[in-house]
Order: sequence, then structure tokens, then C-alpha cells
Amino acid sequence: MAAAVGAGADVLWANTNVWGGHPLGAALAAAPHVRVVGHRPAAVEVYDDKWVARGVLADRGVPVPPALLLTSGDRGGVGGGAAPPPDAAAVHVDDVSEARLAAAGVGLPAIVKPLRGRGSQGVARVDTLAALVRTVRAATGDGGGDACDDDDGGGGGGGGGAGHHYGRYYLVEALLPGEEITLTVLPPGTYEVGGRVVTADAHWALPPVGRRGHVRDVVPYSGAVPVTANSAVVPPAEVAADPSYAAAAAAAAAAAAAVDAAGLVRVDARRAAGDGGGGGGDFAVIDVNFKPNMTAAGRPGRDDADALVVLAARAAGWTYMELLVNLLRQAWSVEGAGGVGGPPPSKRSEGSVSA
Repeated sequence: MAAAVGAGADVLWANTNVWGGHPLGAALAAAPHVRVVGHRPAAVEVYDDKWVARGVLADRGVPVPPALLLTSGDRGGVGGGAAPPPDAAAVHVDDVSEARLAAAGVGLPAIVKPLRGRGSQGVARVDTLAALVRTVRAATGDGGGDACDDDDGGGGGGGGGAGHHYGRYYLVEALLPGEEITLTVLPPGTYEVGGRVVTADAHWALPPVGRRGHVRDVVPYSGAVPVTANSAVVPPAEVAADPSYAAAAAAAAAAAAAVDAAGLVRVDARRAAGDGGGGGGDFAVIDVNFKPNMTAAGRPGRDDADALVVLAARAAGWTYMELLVNLLRQAWSVEGAGGVGGPPPSKRSEGSVSA
């Protein structure tokens, strides 16, 4: 980064995971005029912690599923190592019981996920208390086995290989039985949409993309199954006919604002049980992803490479390049220089967008 800035670069595209101690922070301190496409490392440091993020979302009125924080020892994991939560917030895996889960609003089966993770890596459905304990122990490096083992038929597989070491803290979350969607959320700023320049005064969402092809209630990691094989934009007629989609978009935009998203985020949501059971209820936010994939089709042999974000952008009327240019316009700097670039004067016009 220092070499790039020294050579004259005035924009850095942070298409990577950042955290509080990331070198990007030092680069910006030395060159505060440089603009960044991406997120502020300090914000990611705090809100990439799923327990912290869900608490902030709940405080803002964003619907989230009930959850309980579990630990198997001292805190570790990805990134700069955020401060541990209050001792009272976490239950040691040796002490978890169905009664404790029920008190937190979590029944079985349930979903377990790393405190800091990417996509569905490390995420699994567990059907029994024994499977929950085994999965958390294995995933936190404290069990000597693979979290996807299924010795007692209680589950533990599904997402993306939960046998990795993801740190000492894990979430167990209520399993929502309904439809899963993902929403690409963009920050406030100026965009070009359909040849017009429009201004978004708040975070706003692109069209929802539906997910399918779940394995034990978890969508496979995109590195194993291309998202084009298990995902598709929700038909506009369905979105228009069902107000829960608009509510989900508003919740996703509120979630992005709550975590101080300075760039694009992808917010995953799933329907809760309806009044008559099943999965016909309203959507709740199950994840905020600071670093979604940004791949696109185009090269030979890569016809199925569109990421979820790109599917949503195409549904909004953008090409892949138009998506990238619009993200570039939202670049920020320590000096507050604002966005970079802009459409030719012949295309300038006024408008607005909203979630």
C-alpha cells in the first residue's frame, strides 16, 4: 500500500478482510488524503463479532433470532482479537443445558456458527445437546475431532467444514424454518442508476436474492457450490405482492447503518415460523457480511462465477462494471474527501433512492 501511494495512487480498494490492526490503518494515517473503497477497520473490528453485532441490531429494532454465546476457553480467532464479552454473557460449553437454551429462546434443532466467520464456513445445524457440545468443542479446537462427525445421529454437518479452529467463542442460534434471502446493501451516497444520477441519504438495498439447496438447513459454502446453482433473484412480482420483502430490505438497511458500514455489505435473512407454524413468518437478520464475494462471470470457464452481490446488481439494472464504478464513487478518506469520480456532465440529473 505504501508503495502504491508513493507511486501516486489516491484510491485503495480494500477487497479484503480488515480489522483494527490492519496495515490499512497505518497507510491512511500516513496519507489521510487517500480514499478507500471498503470499510473502516475500526468498525469491522467491533461489528465483525457476531454477538456484538446482533446486540446492536436488536437495540436498533432490527429483528434477529434468539441466540446464546458459548465458549470453550479463552477467546481467540480471526482478526485483531476484540475485547472479550462480559463473563456473564457467555456460557461454557460444559455448562450448557436445554434449560439454558430455552431460557435464551433457543430450541433444538439449532444453528451453531463461529463468532467471526465467512459465509457458511463453520456453520452447522445440531439436533441434540450432545451434538451441540461436540460441534462447538471440535470447531474451537477443543474436541480432538471433526465437528461434522455424526456419531449419535444428532447432526453437526452442513455448512463448510466446521472442523476448523474458529476461536474459543461460538454462537448457538434459533433455527428459523422459512425462506432464506440475501440483500446487498449500499451506503449513502451518489449513484448512477439507469443513466440518472441519484442520491441515497441512507443505506439502501438492491433486489433480494433467494437461497435454496440447503444441506441440513445451511447453504453450502460458495467455494464448494457456485451460488448460481443454488440462488436466484426473487421475481419482482413476488416482491411486490409480499410486504415482508420490503420489511426485510428496510431491516437490512438498518442493520448496515447500525454497524457503520462505509461500503457494500451483504445481509442474510430468513423467515421465522408463521402463526400456523412452518416458515411463513417475517424475516429476521441472521448475518451481516462485511466482505462478500465480488466475482463475476465473463472469462472462459467462469460462466457460473457471478456472486450473490452481482446477481442483485444485475437485477437492479447494472452491469458488473457499472457496479464497480458505483462502488468507486462511494470511496471515503480520513480527511472526509468524499467519493471519487462521477458521470459525464451529459448524464447528470437529480433523483433519489431508498431502501
